Amino acid sequence: MKVKKIIVLGLSPTAKYVGKEAYCFDIKCLAFDFKNGVANYSKYFEKTQILSQFKFLKLLKDNYLNDGITYYVCPTSDEWIEFIDANKNLFEGTNLKTSASYLDGRYRLLADKFKLMNLSNTIGLNYPKSILFVPDKGNVPNLSSLDFPIFVKPSNRVGLASIMQGKKGWFFNNKEEWNSFEELKKLEGVELLIQEVVTGPESNLKVLGTVSSKGNKSDTWIGVKHRQYPHGFGSASLVVEDRNDNELDQITDKLLKETKYSGFFALETKFCNKRKKTYLIEVNTRPGLWFGATTSAKYFFVIKWCQSLGLNLNSVQENKQTEDSNLVVWKYFYKDLFVSLKKASPYSSKIKLPKQKINSYAVFDITDLKPFVYDLINSIKKIARYYL
Repeated sequence: MKVKKIIVLGLSPTAKYVGKEAYCFDIKCLAFDFKNGVANYSKYFEKTQILSQFKFLKLLKDNYLNDGITYYVCPTSDEWIEFIDANKNLFEGTNLKTSASYLDGRYRLLADKFKLMNLSNTIGLNYPKSILFVPDKGNVPNLSSLDFPIFVKPSNRVGLASIMQGKKGWFFNNKEEWNSFEELKKLEGVELLIQEVVTGPESNLKVLGTVSSKGNKSDTWIGVKHRQYPHGFGSASLVVEDRNDNELDQITDKLLKETKYSGFFALETKFCNKRKKTYLIEVNTRPGLWFGATTSAKYFFVIKWCQSLGLNLNSVQENKQTEDSNLVVWKYFYKDLFVSLKKASPYSSKIKLPKQKINSYAVFDITDLKPFVYDLINSIKKIARYYL
């Protein structure tokens, strides 16, 4: 039988999720990234390596292209999706397989914040009121059409890691705060989306995960994003499964029908307390940080994604959850501990968890502890740098 493996682009907790699910089905994984991460220490990978994208491209051509093994190339960050797009010729008629939408640029219709805003307006979805602004030599945006508070984020975060420092964007309560925005000088030439804030606590945020093939989604998993790091406008730190929501499926169907998108799909929405509507926040065209929850719920999206690319695997048993079974409660251990101890903001949630214990983690794994130890030590260093 022809050997098939997954090449995971990234070493983040999301990459570890991909490796762990593949490991459960005896599919070997290789992982590469241009910076260190938790997956570099995980037992779920046959090989891991840190190298520049330039060196990885050479390695891919010299060692893996047409070597008799089929590789499913799975990006776990926006940077790696753009890498695939920029080197699409390597995937045309070769042993390297990935989603068509990463190759034809269709992913941008969803991943690019400005394009997503235009798409939402076209198909009748609620999107926060926004304006586009490109800083250039001290020019000033016209904010008269927007009500404060506002949130500012790049249309595309690729290449901005040193400025963003893990944030999704910047929050401003009033014009005075905006006028003192020092980072704006570093963002000259960057396309920024300035939008009104969708009011309400973090528990108004919901996420949906699935895999799509030519606009047709597989089964979907939905969760409530109860807490995030940093507070209010960050990445998930505590997500609880929601089996009663139908609205996110309807939003997903509209987006996928219009774009005919193929690939991983991670939707985020928020219900606005002020306007009494659900607003589209973002779509990631790769696995989300919280996708480990989907494996815990037996929605095997990594495997489904590989199957959409030709993997023949008939032994997948999924969706064993019943109405009486425990909800999946996913946690990014140290980040959620940190935000739960901090002073709450109007956008943070203080919640009581379901009766059962946490049953899914971003990094912690009793059978694979090295990534957790690395992540914990690395986080302590970051916190120390922040306060010292």
